[in-house]
Amino acid sequence: MISETSPQAVVASVMRHPNSDTRATDPVVALRTLSDLFAAFELYKKYLADHILNHPIHHIDNRKKLCSQYGRLSDLEALIVLSLIWKESCFLSDDDLFCAGLPRKFPNGINRQALGKALLKSDRRPETRISEEMFARRAARIVEAAITYGLVENGEQDQNVKYLNPTSKLDNMLREIGSAAAALIHEPFGCTLGRLPCSANGAGE
Repeated sequence: MISETSPQAVVASVMRHPNSDTRATDPVVALRTLSDLFAAFELYKKYLADHILNHPIHHIDNRKKLCSQYGRLSDLEALIVLSLIWKESCFLSDDDLFCAGLPRKFPNGINRQALGKALLKSDRRPETRISEEMFARRAARIVEAAITYGLVENGEQDQNVKYLNPTSKLDNMLREIGSAAAALIHEPFGCTLGRLPCSANGAGE
């Protein structure tokens, strides 16, 4: 049964075979992992449908506009953008990021241009085929959709740069989705979910 895959099988699936330059692969682990990735994204889309779709705060009388904006939020790139905005915000402390092994890359705030660069980096195509400007526009459209549904707000402006702030609505959404995804992925392997005892002054202290 897929649900009975052991933690040892997970480790074995990514360890190099002693007589090979390639990684040993376990088809059951690969299948389970891909299934969990799809399921985690479905959690995001279900949350949008259940809690966000019917509660826009802008363009309320423009059904066509709302449909277009919601479609943008339903894309995987939108989840990337929203997660980055949340990660760099005051909703997550330095201790939170330290325990998660994720540095705060934009201590002064994140903006649309930075999000565009992040999308460009995640695209993985040769840079000769794509442009930073294209991804900046894509990030800006996602931000516009998030503002429409009350997930993001424009923050302080420094010269021509507008910084972005997540709302408590986005914070609640990503905490709930992240927790549900963690249970989905880790609990079948016998892992107990909980906060690791670490701090910015040293892990395990």
